[in-house]
Amino acid sequence: MLTSARRKECLVSKAETLPVADGVATRVLCTEVLEHVDDPAWVLRELVRIGAAGSIYLITVPDPVGERVQQKIAPPFYFKQPNHLRIFSRDEFATTVAEAGLEITHRGSYGFFWSV
Repeated sequence: MLTSARRKECLVSKAETLPVADGVATRVLCTEVLEHVDDPAWVLRELVRIGAAGSIYLITVPDPVGERVQQKIAPPFYFKQPNHLRIFSRDEFATTVAEAGLEITHRGSYGFFWSV
């Protein structure tokens, strides 16, 4: 069965203050962002604010195993602003997500550049 495409909107803004009304998004994608921001908990609260009840979120951060390898081989600026400000442990990421009011229903782990 064919259906018409759903409405989508792409915006570019600072992650801490999204120009989106409360509770309008049914799908929220935040991939490889939280390691770059000063306050990941704030950004997650902002994502929760824009999500409608029952929204589905896809939130990713680099796996700490790959990031530790990167620390040894990447140039020093890779782990300075505006690049990676932190390495999330798996437990720290899970706690940060839960404290924002979200539930992890699936968790995966991939090496860096997995999405290419």
